[in-house]
Amino acid sequence: MSTATAKSGFYVTFSDLGSNEECLATVTMSSPKANTFDHASLQALDEAVKQVEAKKGVRGLVLTSAVDGFFSGGFSLPIFRQIGHRDFLQLWMLGKSVFRRIYSLPVPSVAAIDGHALGLG
Repeated sequence: MSTATAKSGFYVTFSDLGSNEECLATVTMSSPKANTFDHASLQALDEAVKQVEAKKGVRGLVLTSAVDGFFSGGFSLPIFRQIGHRDFLQLWMLGKSVFRRIYSLPVPSVAAIDGHALGLG
């Protein structure tokens, strides 16, 4: 198993499946409290997805959480008091792009949900 460095609460591991250099990618969210999303965490998730896309032999992706009781708290709601309409649209489009890329991966992806999962807000 190999592990990539954590960035803003995300880390990627690749678990060997035993043959032909095939592996299972796991992206683990580990942001304090509730794995909420803001610009930095969406960029970190984007980087994690890029690592998965670049790795040869990936046969599946598992998105999971290391935070007890939470898969994800969705968007970080306090940031909406701090950003304007234009910044909100950029944040929304970044989130949409990252999750569309996960959806479009050429391998199956699953969310291993063990706790609250509140969508994007």
